[in-house]
Amino acid sequence: MEIMTRVPKGNLGALALVRAIKGVYEFTNPRGWVMDGDPVPAEIYSMQVQNWIRDADGLRERGEWFHVKLQQELARFGKAEATYPPDSARDRQIGAACEMIMGGQPHKGVIFYNKFATLNDLPLASLIGLNPISIDVGFGVLIMRENDFWMASYATAA
Repeated sequence: MEIMTRVPKGNLGALALVRAIKGVYEFTNPRGWVMDGDPVPAEIYSMQVQNWIRDADGLRERGEWFHVKLQQELARFGKAEATYPPDSARDRQIGAACEMIMGGQPHKGVIFYNKFATLNDLPLASLIGLNPISIDVGFGVLIMRENDFWMASYATAA
């Protein structure tokens, strides 16, 4: 949920990278790195997942893609997803969870999604399988592979 890194004094490449990811300066460790056998100062930077979600390119679009695809999958079962007004922040959160899941971190993606869902009165998800990635989203089971997903089942209300 958070990345921390050291930027040794004078390492312009490391400094450029931390600036590119919009890392936040935390503190300086006066003996934070060893260069040529001698300790040198290193600035410590961090990036929290919430900041990545706010700033990263493509997350809103991934969230929008997810909802369009989910509508298509629900239509195969003759159902419709609850509609929500356009919400860039929600789409970024859903997009981030998709990227985590599809990027090989399904546990992290589901945990992250559930944190967001709890705060937004959305149904919680459960990771029920890893090969393929299978997620129970309350009203059905999604199978996620590579850069896509499909709904394997739809749960009707009892």
